[in-house]
Amino acid sequence: MLSRDEALDQARPLLQDLFFYAKKAYPTTPHADDLFGHRAVTAAGDSPLPFNTALQAAAQQVQAREAALLKPGGMPQAKITELLRLAAIAQTSGVDVNVAHGEGTVETDQYVGQFNALWTQLVTLNAAAQVAYRADDALRRLFRLYPDGPEERSLTAEASAPGAKTATAAPARRVTRLDSTLSPDRILSFTVTAPAGAVRVALLLLPDDAPAPGVALAATAPRHPARVLAADLGPAGAQYLLLENDLDQKASVNVRVLPVGG
Repeated sequence: MLSRDEALDQARPLLQDLFFYAKKAYPTTPHADDLFGHRAVTAAGDSPLPFNTALQAAAQQVQAREAALLKPGGMPQAKITELLRLAAIAQTSGVDVNVAHGEGTVETDQYVGQFNALWTQLVTLNAAAQVAYRADDALRRLFRLYPDGPEERSLTAEASAPGAKTATAAPARRVTRLDSTLSPDRILSFTVTAPAGAVRVALLLLPDDAPAPGVALAATAPRHPARVLAADLGPAGAQYLLLENDLDQKASVNVRVLPVGG
């Protein structure tokens, strides 16, 4: 079994290969190697802990972007597998530090400082990515720092004018994107205001898709929201929430995506 330092040494040339193939995988992205932490690796130099931190971040990006790296002419699968193997060894092969009860260590203080510095960098990276990839939802999600607790959204849809509904009129339609990963058994909680009758909610793969069957929801009583499984609202993997209202009065829904197991 390799030690942590041995795994780090063997990972260095593979990271350089990774940075080379990153530019081939993302030819239109400036500094594509920074998607995999080139600057962090360079800044870490020969220091094992910062380098290991950069290696673990690179490995997460490799797992998320493996399909792009493996395109024809891209990084060989064997090298990707070996890089991930070495990252796993380096992550689990820590260094034991023996400390007497009640005593602190220089190492502990350094770890706290380095983790705080890393978190600051992640926050900065996230903010920059939301701007740099504002037209690419998939890339933005890779950099997003998800907030704690359930996600909440509100939608309101209203007919163009009271009494304007005709047999051929299209229903008022509002769409918003949910950031949560919606497995089929994920529960969404709806608070509905619909004075004139039921409205329809559904999940779509793309915002302009034809409406999925979804479910019809009537107005809910205070503190008694309607709970609906994601599987009942639309296809697996859909993250765009649709509200349709073909009534002559304004209707609104507040949705909470409950935590897994909620």
